[in-house]
Amino acid sequence: MHKRSIAIFILILLISSPSRQEETKELDPLPIDVSSQLQTGINPLVTIDSGNSRSGRFRIVDQPWWMFFVHTRPLKNAPDLSISEVETLLLSFWGNPEESGVSLTGDKGKVETEMGTAYWADAKFKDGTVLTRFLVWDDLKKKRRIITDMNISLNRATPDSLLHVVQQAMALTVRPRKHKPSGDLPDWLSDRVEIKELDLSLYIPLHTKAEIFPRLDIGRGRVSKKKWGSVWVLPVGIEWRYDLSWGVVEPEPVEEWVSALLPDSLSGGAEMTVMSLKLTPISRGFGYGEVTTGTRYKGVNHLVKWEVIASQWLYRNISYRTIVASQAHEGRLGVLFDGSIPDHLLENRAQIWLENIPSAPPWPYAE
Repeated sequence: MHKRSIAIFILILLISSPSRQEETKELDPLPIDVSSQLQTGINPLVTIDSGNSRSGRFRIVDQPWWMFFVHTRPLKNAPDLSISEVETLLLSFWGNPEESGVSLTGDKGKVETEMGTAYWADAKFKDGTVLTRFLVWDDLKKKRRIITDMNISLNRATPDSLLHVVQQAMALTVRPRKHKPSGDLPDWLSDRVEIKELDLSLYIPLHTKAEIFPRLDIGRGRVSKKKWGSVWVLPVGIEWRYDLSWGVVEPEPVEEWVSALLPDSLSGGAEMTVMSLKLTPISRGFGYGEVTTGTRYKGVNHLVKWEVIASQWLYRNISYRTIVASQAHEGRLGVLFDGSIPDHLLENRAQIWLENIPSAPPWPYAE
């Protein structure tokens, strides 16, 4: 797969890997290359607790937030399509503009496509923290209006390219099921999906998932006919957490220290407790499994499932503990999305993470 795909979608932590021959040297003040991580352009949230070569903690939160929708609506009685009509759709589609806090940015235009002229406009939601773009055209043969609805969160440092380049490229691949776009597509639009219920097909990136969006109470009145509806596309592995701590402590069973460390690693300022923990030992000091956490935020309880790889090792009398965790489910817009990842993706990320910690044992661990 093209490298840009990996950088944009998989969002793997590309940290320059130190040579194993350097393990005999003294450790750097922080036993991980921080500067190269910050040069990736991913711009995750990085927390460095006070630390040196003897003790400390390093955490990364990688939570690019984006959503992509395709809405189909009947052309009958619909106003003529124009930039002004797209702006009107944008302001009213998800409810009362005053309640949703949506406001137009003034960015707008049109683009000529294989489907005809498409019009677009941008807006911001939630006090400017979510940037959204509607790109709309009419499918005259099917007598329907196609509304592509692209969204990114600005307060999670989500790259603008996910809206302006990636989601717009996805939008322009939307077709009836029996048709495909002509010409070459970007390498990272690798998976073609068909939505039989809505007679739609589109191309999506690797490690994303397309599903029927079950809510029908959006878009100028309730949609009652099955051929009208919405599809949404989200990334799997909705949120990633990487946590490395080190210090002079006695080794403990993985389950014990994970139960203590994980809530603090994942909390993000909310009150979190581990509700259930199922870790399968893979080798000495290493476990793989699922963790369900309960989070109380603004008076509401939320249960979240995480897929976790946890490990610990001893190096020069310093105990190292690390967690790589992926959030598998998330509720958005009142709907639970299953963002479970393939096992190999979690393992690949854990391997890359560990390979860039000079003191870590080789992967996989040997008994």
